[in-house]
Amino acid sequence: MSQASSGNSLETFDFIELLAMLARGGKTGALRVERGTQVFTLWLSAGRVRHMDGAGLATDARALADLLEDPRGRFQFEENETAPPPTLDLSHDAFAYEALKLLPPPPLKFPGAGRLESPERLAELSLNLYEQEVLRGVAEGKLLSELAAARDPQAAALLGRLGRLRLIGERRTRVARLLVQVSRRGGAAAVVDESIYRRWREAVGSRIEQVQVRGERGGKVHVLPVVSGVQVGTVLELPPELLIQTGLRGGDAVLVRPM
Repeated sequence: MSQASSGNSLETFDFIELLAMLARGGKTGALRVERGTQVFTLWLSAGRVRHMDGAGLATDARALADLLEDPRGRFQFEENETAPPPTLDLSHDAFAYEALKLLPPPPLKFPGAGRLESPERLAELSLNLYEQEVLRGVAEGKLLSELAAARDPQAAALLGRLGRLRLIGERRTRVARLLVQVSRRGGAAAVVDESIYRRWREAVGSRIEQVQVRGERGGKVHVLPVVSGVQVGTVLELPPELLIQTGLRGGDAVLVRPM
């Protein structure tokens, strides 16, 4: 982005995404927003926020909060524009996070398990011990909805802000296509290959005790207890009682995913 980008409207651009794009590119220059007589300028050096001037606006993170709350105006980025003597040295995440703290917290982007996208980026934020404890829960694979519900609103606010900054992403697990085979190896539980179980556990971040099983061509979804086994391969081993319960038959192709 350069001088040629002048005239872009904030109504069609997400300012946080814009700032992140410039920071990821290691850009140096002035990001300037004009709203009538109000001018907001943010100087970057190698992608870091080094100085800001909010003529007609606030002179701290409040100015960015105002822009996020009321995204009007036009912006341009003047690459390599010389900055005044630096008064800040913040990552774009840290600067945006301070602004988000001044606004109503964003809702959770998803209710399930999340993953911390970048320890290095998270380390730039000023998080208290309580917030760090919440992040440990995310790393352990706990559901975001459970973390938000089990704690005070501070946890929900933290998770909403980090989701807004794309510092928490959704954990997605692969669906395994397996063939049903009769076996009693797992007792009363279904058995999947240990390599599949290990990949699922790495993705979910916690022990897996149940799976969802559905016929490849659709039909009812069955929730079954599961254990791992060696040299099972691309087979889902089911004891006779689970075959009767589900109506599945040996040789059926099924889609299996962890819960």
